[in-house]
Amino acid sequence: MIPVVALIGRPNVGKSTLFNRLTGSRDALVADTPGVTRDRRYRLAHHEDKAYVVVDTGGITLAHTELERELMHQTDQAVAEADALVLVLDAQEGCLAGDQELHARLRRCDKPLALAINKAEGRDKELVAADFAELGASELFAISAKRGSGVAVMLDSVMEPFVEATAPEEEETQIRVAVIGRPNAGKSTLINRLLRDERLIVSAEPGTTRDSIDVDLAYCGRALTLVDTAGIRRKSRVTPGSLEAFSVAQALRSIHRAQVAIAVIDATEGAVEQDAALIALALDSGRAVTVAFNKCDALEEAEQRYAQQRLNRRLRFAPYLPLVRTSGAEGMGTNRLLREVVALHDAAARSFATPEINNFLTRAMQKNPPPRVRGRRIQVRYGHQGGNHPLKLVLHGTRLDMLPDAYRRYLANSFRETWRLPGVPVELVCRASPRRESAAQRTGR
Repeated sequence: MIPVVALIGRPNVGKSTLFNRLTGSRDALVADTPGVTRDRRYRLAHHEDKAYVVVDTGGITLAHTELERELMHQTDQAVAEADALVLVLDAQEGCLAGDQELHARLRRCDKPLALAINKAEGRDKELVAADFAELGASELFAISAKRGSGVAVMLDSVMEPFVEATAPEEEETQIRVAVIGRPNAGKSTLINRLLRDERLIVSAEPGTTRDSIDVDLAYCGRALTLVDTAGIRRKSRVTPGSLEAFSVAQALRSIHRAQVAIAVIDATEGAVEQDAALIALALDSGRAVTVAFNKCDALEEAEQRYAQQRLNRRLRFAPYLPLVRTSGAEGMGTNRLLREVVALHDAAARSFATPEINNFLTRAMQKNPPPRVRGRRIQVRYGHQGGNHPLKLVLHGTRLDMLPDAYRRYLANSFRETWRLPGVPVELVCRASPRRESAAQRTGR
């Protein structure tokens, strides 16, 4: 099980900047708490090939207003589901009374706690640590979330207890499938139909599933493990005063542990931004994805076509995803969905010979040569396969660090189309060779 790391601190200490630094992204899934305008944000991150879930929380002032009590409740939820905590402090402001109270509160949680003193760029680390010595922490980390200095050292300490706790790899014959989606999209009903058994609790009340649940299934001689995840609620459906009954961190963990993801979307409501965010996260994690357009039995044929057109517009960032119209209640499309899952797994597990990849690269670059960037020519010399789940292509050449995202997408899409790999994300790893200086550059002419 991958660990969950929560970032805690006062407002404006740089938690979100650190979150973006750790995840390499400016967007994330959001978990809402009723009545609170600041949300928890979740995203998968990696440190030296070790995966973890990082959680960004709202700034805490420990004031006694209703908003601050709700914020503290939200932070308590993040702390409860976290395996390690990072208290973010501000080197420019020094140790304030709010920092001391928050530090004391977190120490009582009896979880690994790291103190990250942010905005420490250009400052003497010993002097920075001395400003916070009164907290009594054994080790302080002076960092700059904006520039990245000191962050890797801090992560080494945070991740150290979890190195040996990494979950063992599943047997190659076992296909792990994460079933993801918003609450009440019909995930549990669909899994029960696939199992032909009432194994999971089904209710019309959103949030019935509170934890990820693993169930085994045999299909055409293949062993599958279906993981029913807690639904991820969208903002407009959060009832003020209600208690959130899901764990985004559990869903992200399930995606990371899976090889294939089934994104269940309620056809009667249509796809929303949260559906697209979940699918994007699964693809970014390198997981093959198929879309189960569920509850189609409740719509007429014309309504289904219109709903699917709206879905296609919402998922225009990944038009290659296979879509299956399903009904967990009636059993429609369930066999096709399982066939799709097995096909996606096998496609993502394919091995490609190096000559095949190089022949593909030659044809792709002849059709659409790499662009010049700042007047310089980018060269892709050769490539080879770097792994499966996700399917990786390793490219070697010169100035590949300057390869535009648009051209990366062109190569990934072309590879997927050439080898007929719908629903399978293709990750490009670029390794630039040392640039050779010309004779004129060596002589200074």
